[in-house]
Amino acid sequence: QHYPERCGVVYLINTPVWFNAFWNVVQRLVSDVTRHKIRICPTRKEYAPKLKAWMGGTKYLPACMGGPIVVNGTTDLCADEAKLHGHVDTRL
Repeated sequence: QHYPERCGVVYLINTPVWFNAFWNVVQRLVSDVTRHKIRICPTRKEYAPKLKAWMGGTKYLPACMGGPIVVNGTTDLCADEAKLHGHVDTRL
């Protein structure tokens, strides 16, 4: 119930083509405070520069997005994401 008000910023990266139309309708139902916390980056080629600008550099980004963060001994978090997408694709 209170999640949107407690979070600092929500980054939506690599959103599908239809998302902008959906967001244009839904954002009218979201409070101004919450709406200003949502940052949308629809394409892969745009997300790295936008994240760097929004976050004030790369120090908080994972290695697969151009930052220094290593999680569980791997710099390739994108491979895990690709594995997840592959699993989802087999279910659809």
